[in-house]
Amino acid sequence: MPKRKLWEKKKVRQTEEEQLYPEERPILSGQTTVQSWEMPRGETCLLSEGKRQGLVLYSLDPSLESLPVSGDYFLVGKKQDAVDGFIDHPGVSRIHARIEKREQSYYVTDLNSTNGTYLNRKLLGVNETVLLHVGDVLRFADVEYTVGTAMGTV
Repeated sequence: MPKRKLWEKKKVRQTEEEQLYPEERPILSGQTTVQSWEMPRGETCLLSEGKRQGLVLYSLDPSLESLPVSGDYFLVGKKQDAVDGFIDHPGVSRIHARIEKREQSYYVTDLNSTNGTYLNRKLLGVNETVLLHVGDVLRFADVEYTVGTAMGTV
C-alpha cells in the first residue's frame, strides 16, 4: 500500500442520500416530515405585485431621451460608463449632478459642474441639495428636463 503524504486529506465519500438537500431526502416508512412552505423548483415566485411610482426626467429637447430615475442614487452626466443618466451634450459635465431618493422624496445635488445645475431657473450652488417636485424644470447646463412620474410594476 503506498504511503499517503501528510498534507493530503483523506477523501470522504458521501452516500447519494447525504448529497441531497434535507427536503429532497426520501422519507422512510413511519417517518414524518413538516414542510413550512412549498415553492415550485426552478421557477421564480412572485411575493408581491403592485404598482410603484418612479421619477422620470422628461427631456424638452426631442433629440435627447428622457431619463427614468432608478435606485437610491442616480448620477447624471456625459461620462457614459460612470453615470446612470447619460446626456450626450458638450455643456454637460462628465459627472454633473446626483439625484437621491430619501424615503418617498427625490433631491438633486449639483456636483461642482462646469456649467451649472438649475432648478426652475435658479442656479444651485456647488453641492447644494434641493427637493424636487413634479412639474419642476431641471436644467443641466443647456439641457432642460421636466420632473415627472411614471407608474411601473414592482
